[in-house]
Amino acid sequence: MSKRTPILRPVLLAVLLALGGGIAIGFVATWCGTTIERLVNPPQRGASLRIDLDGTPMVMRYLDGFGREPEYRTLDGALVILDRTRESLLGGSRLFGRESRARYNLPLKWNQRIISFSDYASPPTYWYFVHDGKKDGRGYFVAFDSVSKLRLGYLARGRFSPELPPREDWFPLAAWQLRIGAAFVDGRGPLSASAYGPASHHGGVESLRFLSRIPFVSGSQLLEVDLRARTSRVLFESSEVFSEAQSVRAPLRSRDQAREEESSHDLAVRLADRVRVLDRKTGEYRDYLLPSEAGGGEFIFYELQNGIAVLVVPPWAPAQTLFRIDAAGKILKRWDVSLGPPRRSGPRIQDWAMATFLPCPLVEILPVFIAGSFPWDRALAAHLPYGQRLAAALTQYWLWFALVALLAAIFAWLTYRRQRRFSLGWTWIWVPLVFLLGLPGFLGYLCHRRWPVREACPACGQVVPRDRVACSRCGSEFPAPAAKGIEVFA
Repeated sequence: MSKRTPILRPVLLAVLLALGGGIAIGFVATWCGTTIERLVNPPQRGASLRIDLDGTPMVMRYLDGFGREPEYRTLDGALVILDRTRESLLGGSRLFGRESRARYNLPLKWNQRIISFSDYASPPTYWYFVHDGKKDGRGYFVAFDSVSKLRLGYLARGRFSPELPPREDWFPLAAWQLRIGAAFVDGRGPLSASAYGPASHHGGVESLRFLSRIPFVSGSQLLEVDLRARTSRVLFESSEVFSEAQSVRAPLRSRDQAREEESSHDLAVRLADRVRVLDRKTGEYRDYLLPSEAGGGEFIFYELQNGIAVLVVPPWAPAQTLFRIDAAGKILKRWDVSLGPPRRSGPRIQDWAMATFLPCPLVEILPVFIAGSFPWDRALAAHLPYGQRLAAALTQYWLWFALVALLAAIFAWLTYRRQRRFSLGWTWIWVPLVFLLGLPGFLGYLCHRRWPVREACPACGQVVPRDRVACSRCGSEFPAPAAKGIEVFA
């Protein structure tokens, strides 16, 4: 193929062949890697900590097999059979602290800036809290009629108005609190950003009225906005208010007696040095001072009776510590629990299989430099700045990157060698294309091309392709083939 030959059609054909071949090889490589991974590192059964109604910590593990009930054991390994006819476990409150603010406080994207609510009236009014997206930002509530779809007005700093109030009257709210659901709680649980409409809820009149009162963290205050009354009030004020969550205290009655289902009006609020449990119905609160061992990160808070609470630090980690504390912050008992091996960082076996059998920098390396991390690596998720994510990804995966780049470079070199051997044009396009596409690109490059016969040139003696009139090395025309007496000359 000479340099005057059009290049677009061959390139598109090679890319199409590379795409098909890459998908086929990718399925095989993924299956092989996953199979080897399961043989070498059998999957661990999911485990988490749970607290019984009397404050006894237990380990819950999911057994193998679809649809099977989880297994509960005490920390000593004794099997616990729960009564499924009643509530047997205590619900915890996930609370975030100072370290969470440093980790998650990034500007918000547009779809992270809106939270939807309803006043649960008939017909309902739909409300949206709109944040300005800044780290130490502000926001306001806006109401829409569910029937006419018309905007009804805005709520900010305790007053409702038909026009958007000035920014200084908006509610202060840090971006990190909105991002992770630490700012808003309704009767169903914590609320995180969502641009979609509010969820429906069925219940009694008092239950729906309660759901229309939304507590939320605003600067150094815990506020409550009443969507039906279109007002807001201060529940309490402190030097630092980090997060809030629903709290359900263990019942006074024995665990052997049936527990009545009742709505909880309690909020657990994380302050600088304590957890404050507030009864929104009566306005009374109970304080639990935090021991220094609790740290400034997140934990799960369980409230028992008689001024006793349990902290789980850090939640969702393979190794966790439980503290039973009193209201003064004194540690009454401590448990160190291991729920399984720590999460392995860096490439997995299936990653190595993909790098070996399907090296493709365009798919496996370039997206990392664009996003800063692998989409499946939650440890390097978008909570960190781009530079930190990229540095962490390169630190953990540098050898994997090097293998992909090395194999792709080998295929690019083979492409360059073939281009030279057959004296083909457009080398400056084919070599980078094969390097970016790796093995699939090399196969596509080979499969769409002709394989001309190579013979020695009578003039220069070099072995060259004979699919053209003249030698690609010396330029001498090849001699015409010997006449056989059957030629026809027009």
